[in-house]
Amino acid sequence: MRRLSALSLVSLVVCLATLTGNPAQAEDAVRDEIILTLQEEAWVDATDARLVLSIETAVSADRMAETRQRIAATLDDIDPSASWRTTQFNRFPDPTGLERWRVVAEARVAETTVGDVRGRTEAASEAGYKVTVQVIDFSPGPSAYEAARAELRQKLYAAAKAERDRLNAVFTERGFRLAEIDFVGRMMARGAGDARMAKAMAPQIVSGRAESAQFMAADTGVVGGGAGGAAMAVSRRLVMNATVVLSAD
Repeated sequence: MRRLSALSLVSLVVCLATLTGNPAQAEDAVRDEIILTLQEEAWVDATDARLVLSIETAVSADRMAETRQRIAATLDDIDPSASWRTTQFNRFPDPTGLERWRVVAEARVAETTVGDVRGRTEAASEAGYKVTVQVIDFSPGPSAYEAARAELRQKLYAAAKAERDRLNAVFTERGFRLAEIDFVGRMMARGAGDARMAKAMAPQIVSGRAESAQFMAADTGVVGGGAGGAAMAVSRRLVMNATVVLSAD
């Protein structure tokens, strides 16, 4: 019995030493926290357009390198300042012994380029070499969204700081500080054409015949645009929420 009592006494002393030696536990017990949600919004405007072109041609084995150079030159003629990216390259055998190529490329281009894109693609086309406009999308690009998000975060930081100052003006003895801020943003589409535009903005990952059929069907109607670049730039409303934790030790 004496041995057990001695062990119990030692355990009690260790527990007391642990509690008194860790002031963070005592502070957590009396910490005050206020959690609130702040919201800001901004409009994101399109400053350029997403242009998608397809090039279809028949190639002989001894002219493949030349054809690659011609495709690159065609894209540069459409807009030499654009950063063109090839997003699809299909090769099909032809009964005549040639090889059929279908190349899809896209870039973000200025509105002036879109205004004359039909004429430029028609001028670049000839028998056995067809350039077609697949998509003209005037929705804002990623850089526009990032700039808007940065602006919203700055506004929310300022709003959180203002809330902290208001709180400290009331509870002068507590000394509240900004302990945590968590951002959540979402895009809200508005307008009659937004469903179509949102679909155009989503990644299009298809392959084989389905993809070919999709692009062939697109010849009859360009997303977000029309002949002569008659489309209008689309704006998006971006809403950002911030969960803010104000803490006083």
